[in-house]
Amino acid sequence: HAVTKALISQYGAGTLFIIEDLTGIRTATEHVRLKSRYVMVSWAFCQFREMLEYKAALSQSEVLAADPKYTSQSCPVCGNTTKANRNRKRHEFCCTVCGYRSNDDRTGAINIYRKGWNTLFAEACQA
Repeated sequence: HAVTKALISQYGAGTLFIIEDLTGIRTATEHVRLKSRYVMVSWAFCQFREMLEYKAALSQSEVLAADPKYTSQSCPVCGNTTKANRNRKRHEFCCTVCGYRSNDDRTGAINIYRKGWNTLFAEACQA
């Protein structure tokens, strides 16, 4: 509740919030070590999304959920997508084609943002 309230008050009316579509992530935790599994399933991301959507609607804002596939493996500069771009242990992203370097989470966030905008524009073009 506090996080969604802070987001709405920080960014105000007319904001587009683009988040990862984490539908089905609970089934993905079946292949994760027990130690990590609790952390992954204990976070109430569904509740977070619902509260953010509700509060965003009240402030004339919108929430868009983007497909997170390959967002931490795709280069935001040249588009090269490969597992070799990302070093999970060091939280680094280094493109094997163009050499772009950044934090892997930052790179994922950039790509989520772009996927969200692409989805929004595709929907607008179809309307």
